[in-house]
Amino acid sequence: MKLPLSVRIKLLTDKDSFEQFSPGIPSVYIAGAATMAGRRIFIFAMEHEPGPPVDMMKSLDIGIRAAEMALEERCPLVMLIDRPGLGHSTGGKTPIPPDSSRLLADRRGTGRLYAALARLSGEAPRVSLIFGQTGAATVFPAALCDAAVMIRDSAVCIGRPDAVKHMVGEAADFEALGGARMHCAVSGLGDALADSEQDAISWARRYLAFFPANRGGRPPRIEPAPPEEPACADGRLVPADPDKPFDILPLIRRFADRNSMLELKELYAREAVTALARVEGRAVGIVANNSKNKGGILFPETCEKISRFISICDAFGIPMLFLADNPGFIIGTAAERAGIIKSASLLFTTIANAQTPRLLIVARRAHTAGLYAMSGPGFDPAQFLALPTAAISVFGRRALDRFSADRDMPPPAKAALKDMIEACSNPASLVDKALLDAVIPVSEMRPRIAAFLDMASTIPRPDIRKQVLLV
Repeated sequence: MKLPLSVRIKLLTDKDSFEQFSPGIPSVYIAGAATMAGRRIFIFAMEHEPGPPVDMMKSLDIGIRAAEMALEERCPLVMLIDRPGLGHSTGGKTPIPPDSSRLLADRRGTGRLYAALARLSGEAPRVSLIFGQTGAATVFPAALCDAAVMIRDSAVCIGRPDAVKHMVGEAADFEALGGARMHCAVSGLGDALADSEQDAISWARRYLAFFPANRGGRPPRIEPAPPEEPACADGRLVPADPDKPFDILPLIRRFADRNSMLELKELYAREAVTALARVEGRAVGIVANNSKNKGGILFPETCEKISRFISICDAFGIPMLFLADNPGFIIGTAAERAGIIKSASLLFTTIANAQTPRLLIVARRAHTAGLYAMSGPGFDPAQFLALPTAAISVFGRRALDRFSADRDMPPPAKAALKDMIEACSNPASLVDKALLDAVIPVSEMRPRIAAFLDMASTIPRPDIRKQVLLV
């Protein structure tokens, strides 16, 4: 059962803190200012309960006002997206609003709302909560944000089912066109799939707690908590066999504060983990390859997922940890047609231009340009560390064994092959060559990461707006 909009706002905000703009005026959009955990935020919401006809231009101006004030005051904006109710009792069919020409072409029409939301990118955090099934003009705020959480039965699509049927002859319902699970697992629009409205609101509150109010602040530090499990029995966490898939999440739980990890796009491009977490109370953005899914190989969508996450952390000064275990980028005709070179280059560009401090730890495999995809050497990580299981080389061990069987290999190639084999089996050899800063056990990861975050907290933040990527 849907919660009334007033209840949604109460669950989202501190008690009695919401101050509505233009109260008492029937409107599709409800907006105002409030506090969340003591911090000022702005709210832009869609009233989903049926009601009398409304003045759409006045309604729209209320929503525009919330976005513009969030930009002016550089405060977070939370958007509650739903099928509009007031004046839109159409049974899910495409509405034909009065004054549609003005809504389309007026300088303070629908385009002004989109522009205001876009201009907030990188200035202050933006979160969308999607509660219902909606389409057309109401869907773009669902994506003009840094993070979007969707209720399981929600959906967003540019063309509603009736418009799709009339215009392209395709019969499809809201779920098929833009269902929540599809957007979370296939398109990548959704960052989290929530079982209930309360869960979605809780997720949004957790997300915003990692961020400063705007790009000029620092991520808030909270009381530290110990990890979920101690890292003493660490020998079994990372398999020595480089071809054996394993789940990277238990390793992350060995150093992250208990119950602090919040994954973004958990169901999308699952060969990479992008998550916010805390270590000794400090916020950190984590990018980790997960060989449990597709062997941890980097696909175009993997690159885009990681690039977007880096841009979010960079925009708001959240230091980053890269945890590498990948064999490199996907190859083949399908990969080339999907734009793997373009997507990989986007990732390189995003890393190279990120100004937030970054730490790289190689957990196991780091082959070919896959090392650079994890903020490797040349991309200026603050430190370049490895676990004893790390294999850092151009080729993996199995490929190197095949090359070793070539008896006609010239001496220079044999010497290079020997060097690669040594790097694959003994990461300490790279320390001896001053190519790697240190080899550390799993039990040392938490203190090393904590020290890195302490160091990062002392670095001045550049007064530069960095927009969040929409990929």
